[in-house]
Amino acid sequence: MKLYEAMRAFFPGFSNLKDNGDIFYLNTAIAILATMFVSSMYFFYFIVISFSKGILANSIMILMTLFSFYLLRVYDKRLIAANTLIAGIYLSVIIKTYAFGGINSSSLFWIVMVPLFSVVLFIQKRYIFFWLFLSLVTIFIFFILADFYPFLNVPDTASFDSMIDIIGIFLGIAFFSYYTSYILRNLIKRLHASIIKSEQHASNLKCLTEQLEKDIEERKKVEAELSKTRDYFEAVFEYTGAATMICHKDSGIIQHCNSQFEALSGFLKSDVEEKLSWSYFVHESSLGSSKRDFTRIKPQEMDFWFVRKNNESILCHSRIGYLEKQQLFVLSVINIGHRRKIEEELKGVNSELKVIFDNSQVGIMVLKRGRFFFKGNQRLADIFGYENPEEMQNLNMRTLHCSDYNFYDFGKRFYDTLVAGEQIQVEYQLKKKNGTPIWCSLSGKALDNDIPPDLSKGVLWIVDDITSRKKLEFRLRNLASRDYLTGLYNRRQFINLAQKEFDRCKRKDYIMAFFMIDIDHFKQINDRYGHAIGDEALKLFASICISCMRNIDVFGRVGGEEFAVFLPDTGKEQAVSVAERLRQSVAEASFLNGDEEICFTISIGISVFQVFMTNIDDMMMDADAALYRAKGSGRNKISF
Repeated sequence: MKLYEAMRAFFPGFSNLKDNGDIFYLNTAIAILATMFVSSMYFFYFIVISFSKGILANSIMILMTLFSFYLLRVYDKRLIAANTLIAGIYLSVIIKTYAFGGINSSSLFWIVMVPLFSVVLFIQKRYIFFWLFLSLVTIFIFFILADFYPFLNVPDTASFDSMIDIIGIFLGIAFFSYYTSYILRNLIKRLHASIIKSEQHASNLKCLTEQLEKDIEERKKVEAELSKTRDYFEAVFEYTGAATMICHKDSGIIQHCNSQFEALSGFLKSDVEEKLSWSYFVHESSLGSSKRDFTRIKPQEMDFWFVRKNNESILCHSRIGYLEKQQLFVLSVINIGHRRKIEEELKGVNSELKVIFDNSQVGIMVLKRGRFFFKGNQRLADIFGYENPEEMQNLNMRTLHCSDYNFYDFGKRFYDTLVAGEQIQVEYQLKKKNGTPIWCSLSGKALDNDIPPDLSKGVLWIVDDITSRKKLEFRLRNLASRDYLTGLYNRRQFINLAQKEFDRCKRKDYIMAFFMIDIDHFKQINDRYGHAIGDEALKLFASICISCMRNIDVFGRVGGEEFAVFLPDTGKEQAVSVAERLRQSVAEASFLNGDEEICFTISIGISVFQVFMTNIDDMMMDADAALYRAKGSGRNKISF
């Protein structure tokens, strides 16, 4: 290391070297110094012995060495300096061999040094084969000559006694050993570094290979996805249901079209693609506006007249979209001629339906979102007392029901019918805006025709005000079931109602009673005062009976002046008490005929339920028999 540090200080080139040194620079510098040292010693030795040829040979070597030293130190020309040094050594060896007439110890030293310099030059791989071959040939020639030509002056052991020869050989062996070990050590380091670098390269190559495999796999996935997307696009393009063209933005030439376009235009794809412009299929009346619209940059829709191959014009609807990067636009065309005709017909039908809806004599309404008013006509508003249908907008149907109970009961009764897709027909009592009850005829059905229907789409109701009809029906029912004069049940209705009550009491094991009542001497009243006064007597009697009877009692006129009363849940004592109270009330009552007060009495026959009685007729017959006994005993009495 001291030698290395000395060389670093002596040669400027060492100041730029790394710590491990530049082998070629170092070895060249050492070789120059060693050669300078040995050559100088031989030079002075030959001066002392006055040997001119030896002085010449070493002078040449010293000059060549100095020149090499100059090239290395001043210009840092390492390769030129090394070759100059080797050339000087060979020139000196040749002169010495000629001067001594053979090989001496100094010549052997330089012959040994030349391969060493050749190894040094191996580091740079320049001129190695030339110098190595020359050194080996020289050694081979000299040793062959030493064996077959004894006259050559080959030095023996005694010729090495001189101090200079010993020093030269020693330096040669030392330099050779030093250079050899130094070179081998650096070669091993470089080999190890090369191995590490190779391993790094191999690792990097493995990583690159793995990454390449991943990239290839990813590319395959992308290609598969791209192929899938292409298939989707072709399927959508071909089966979109519209005649579709892909056209060049500037020229308008059709680049691609689908089979629907073939069917619409009457042309084959091969006759259209890359040959015709979209404008070829646009009628002159639509071409001007179409050109303006098709050159816009935003997707849009428009109607125009499409011209087929047979010059037939069809009203079509188009949608245009642009592919700016590809400088293309997509034009989809749908034949709307038939649809437009249907739309016109539908418009006419809607107009007719609106006239019917607005002028219908029945109310029409649509309920949505459960049971909320969605739409209705003016007649509906009139039925429920609203000014117009708009006033009923979003009205909850609870408002139109007479009570909350009715509202929920209506839903329970008819919800299943609506869900089954069936129509509802019902007469139901609702109320107006001001709370007045009205009878309505309701007909309802879900708008959705599916089974089960989606009620959220709405329920249609037809509403008719039948209050007048209900009143008429009520009057007719009264006429059919009531006595027109007294308002009491007639014989037929009385027997029906009394039989129902009889069955109920018998089923529940209740006691019951029955009255048969007759106005005493009623014929005399008619004969004396006339039928009008007789009618007044009947009305007075009916009113007195109603005031004396309970709501659960059934009371009716069963003959001219005969009346009957069925008293459920009434025993004998209670029946006698009621009959006596009724008899006294009639006896105390009177009415005026002018200035004359008219009075009358009644006779009552009472029947109490017995186990042998099976129907109301049995009780009626029993009470009728008791009535005759009361009349036979003097009238104005009660009897069992």
